[in-house]
Amino acid sequence: MLKIIHGADFHLDSPFSGLTPERAAQRRGEQRELLDRLAALAREKQADLVLLAGDLLDSERVYRETALALSRALGAIPCPVFISPGNHDFYSPRSVWAALDWPENVHIFTSSALERVEAPEYTLWGRAFTDAHQDACPLEGLEQSLGAKTGFAITGHNLELYGLCPQCAKGDKA
Repeated sequence: MLKIIHGADFHLDSPFSGLTPERAAQRRGEQRELLDRLAALAREKQADLVLLAGDLLDSERVYRETALALSRALGAIPCPVFISPGNHDFYSPRSVWAALDWPENVHIFTSSALERVEAPEYTLWGRAFTDAHQDACPLEGLEQSLGAKTGFAITGHNLELYGLCPQCAKGDKA
């Protein structure tokens, strides 16, 4: 049985505009500590997979310390890490996702089209927001022929186990 850790909406480097500059800086530091706790949890639970679905960052403006802390913490996770950038931290050629050299265990989805990743135990589909808005169903194009494997889709803010996308069923858009 696969052990999966899923996270989303960390909103690292949120401006915390309602706080004093000193308190806002303290909160950003506390957010960075969260990354080390995530890596420790993955090691403690012996996770097979870490899926991070969207808005790890609050915007395209990222403090260098945060980007380096994120890279360091994800590199300390002893299993594959998949990131699906969301609408706040969407993938673009100028984004931190493209600018940084990420650890070998980190896979960042870079296209708005679903990408299929095969592993012996699972099939994973993922995609990225490439703009702050999207009109299409996030699981458009998902193949549903898994056989005996477990299947996952990671899209922006969602993790879907093989099955119907609730957003598509309701006709919602992100």
